[in-house]
Amino acid sequence: MSRPKTGRVKKASTIKEQHHQRRVPTRHLEQIVPARPGLDGRVDQQ
Repeated sequence: MSRPKTGRVKKASTIKEQHHQRRVPTRHLEQIVPARPGLDGRVDQQ
């Protein structure tokens, strides 16, 4: 009983953490783009 419960909790935590982490990098990337448009702009133009 203890083993299956831990697995289920770990799976839910991983999915929730992944969703949160996915949103964090998305916003960070957007902030980094405007922070230095020279590097990002050049890569985008190329």
